Amino acid sequence: MTTGGSSFIDISVTGTSVGAISDDSEHSITLPSFTFNGVAYTTAVVGNNGAVLFPTSASSINYTNGALPAAIGAELTGALGSTANIGICPWWDDFTPGAGGSVRTQTVGGFFIVQWTAEDHFCCTGHRNGHVPGPVAIGNG
Repeated sequence: MTTGGSSFIDISVTGTSVGAISDDSEHSITLPSFTFNGVAYTTAVVGNNGAVLFPTSASSINYTNGALPAAIGAELTGALGSTANIGICPWWDDFTPGAGGSVRTQTVGGFFIVQWTAEDHFCCTGHRNGHVPGPVAIGNG
């Protein structure tokens, strides 16, 4: 049995902040040209709630996750957005920044990395129950 040849690249210090994050915040980012499902993208929206969407505008990543694909405009019922269902959702759920929480980006080699650090899961009763840190690497390699 073989495993992937990738290893964790921590950009929590070296990456560029997407800006001040808050509960349910979203941030427009520019990334190197990236082909996904035959379409090239150079912009995206990254959300504090653990998803990256292409192409779209802010206010598209609901804090509750739902079945995909979903009808366009179904964001109020837990879908991904009013303009697109095209995205990468490694952590899609309801998060709020913990102490020192951040979302950062950085190009390393042939990969563009988005990393969520110190994001607390915010359950429906308003209690935090642990961290969900981690990166997603996007590349044409």
